Amino acid sequence: MSVNRTMDQQPYDPMKCTIISWNVNGLRQLHRMDQFLPVFRHNPDIVCVQETKTASDRIPRDLKKIHGYHCYFDEDHPDNLTEVILYSRQEPDRVSFGFGNTPFD
Repeated sequence: MSVNRTMDQQPYDPMKCTIISWNVNGLRQLHRMDQFLPVFRHNPDIVCVQETKTASDRIPRDLKKIHGYHCYFDEDHPDNLTEVILYSRQEPDRVSFGFGNTPFD
């Protein structure tokens, strides 16, 4: 399944930002069932995905390169577990991982 942006899509406007936050409870299973990528049909500006339950090296390749989006996840997590993935249409100025407080990172 591929996701394409429509030609009539409005340019990014920070005053009108659409954010989707989704607890997927297992990313790879949802992806195998073709139930993950359809969320991008809504053309959100930002998609926050939680509870992926997926090691960073096991995230499907096509979910790392979704057309029109920048993808961010912590590849250096000590357990190699990526629990959160962020997709953003607009490339951020900076990306940081964690809170800077080890027990909570």
